[in-house]
Amino acid sequence: MNFSHMKLNPRNWEGISVHCSASDREDQSTLEDIHFLHTSPKYRRFIWGKYHVSGRGYDDVGYNYIIEPTGKLREGRPLHIAGAHTLGYNGTHIGICVIGDKDFQVKQFKTLHKLIDDLKKEFNINEEKVRPHNYFDSRKTCPNFNLEAHRRAHEEYQRRKTK
Repeated sequence: MNFSHMKLNPRNWEGISVHCSASDREDQSTLEDIHFLHTSPKYRRFIWGKYHVSGRGYDDVGYNYIIEPTGKLREGRPLHIAGAHTLGYNGTHIGICVIGDKDFQVKQFKTLHKLIDDLKKEFNINEEKVRPHNYFDSRKTCPNFNLEAHRRAHEEYQRRKTK
């Protein structure tokens, strides 16, 4: 796929959209697994495969960052290319995917909060613009954890740590 029409000025980010991969399966726990699921012809027969691969023409993951169950942070789609994660907000919001469905790891949340803090600082993004995927589409449950509660707890922890 030619991404030249989707290039962005990475300094124009307005917010962050947090997602989950909606799978706790061990064979779907890395960036490479997510890439395969988004691009493999094998999955085109499934509704979401038809939508992502055939209908949309994706040839890579749509998230800018992926956090694996080990807490390892992986870079997905480069920030200078529009994401493919939140309909209507791909060009203005950075997409983060935490791999998992219901069984997330503490290491993942530590990585998530550090990444969000770093991105907020780097791109001057307000906390109010850090949103779960289901904020943009109420039919979704993604990211399947209460992002706001996690962010509040993280901020409280940071306040106590600096006292």
